[in-house]
Amino acid sequence: AKSHQYLYEKLWLPMESQLLSIRKITIVPKGIYSSINLNVIKNGSKQYLVDKYDYIQCIYSLRSLTYQILPFLNDKIFFLGDPNYSGNLEENNFRGNILLERDGKRDGSWVALPNTKLEVENNIKYWNPKLSSLLIDTFATEEMFFKIQSPRILHIATHGFVNSMYRTFDPGFVLANANLQISDENSDGYIYSRDIAEMDFTYTELVTLSMCESGIGYSDLSSAISSLGNSFLIAGASNVMYSVAKVNDESTKFFMNSFYQYYSHSLNPTYSISKAMR
Repeated sequence: AKSHQYLYEKLWLPMESQLLSIRKITIVPKGIYSSINLNVIKNGSKQYLVDKYDYIQCIYSLRSLTYQILPFLNDKIFFLGDPNYSGNLEENNFRGNILLERDGKRDGSWVALPNTKLEVENNIKYWNPKLSSLLIDTFATEEMFFKIQSPRILHIATHGFVNSMYRTFDPGFVLANANLQISDENSDGYIYSRDIAEMDFTYTELVTLSMCESGIGYSDLSSAISSLGNSFLIAGASNVMYSVAKVNDESTKFFMNSFYQYYSHSLNPTYSISKAMR
């Protein structure tokens, strides 16, 4: 309760008096605003901001305001989840240890996320099967991911990571084989934000990063955050849905199902997130 009050008083209250008749709010976040989900802050009346306004959305590019008029030159849709990480500590006690140490997990292994399989299987059903591809288990590989170029929709459900000890401030996520000791960085199952920024998502309508802390990265008071989510925006994606906190794969499964129910009809990510959060 104290944290809600502190965030409300420091981040929202100073501008609330300017929003008396405004219901739809768009923010270009800088510094700490990039790391906070404003929707779940409680105001002085103990009301979540998501319940007071129609929506509060953050954008990093004007492309995020033009989703209704973007030409979809590539109608392909990809749902990627439940990668087969394989292996154990003995096979990879370096990279996994470093990336998981901040969470108190020192065995260096990425654990399976069975709910991500249900998540992607359930939500791909809302789209044309002729245009949709499901990449799971041993098919959710780094090689397959880098073959994806500017799809209409890309959904990734796996482990995300943020670490400043390895590849300084280069967050990312893991795919199949991430628990194996593979020296070739092109097939080791680790995808970094700098890799994403060099890809092409110019005509991508939506990227969904269903993973922990995909909106967390390095920031200072004068710049937008350098996160995994932001790297997709740099690569051209119009809209990116990400998390700024730890997420549970089971509860995320239900949230994503609700989101895609709305999104498959409205094609409006802001509206769909707002409805799914209620």
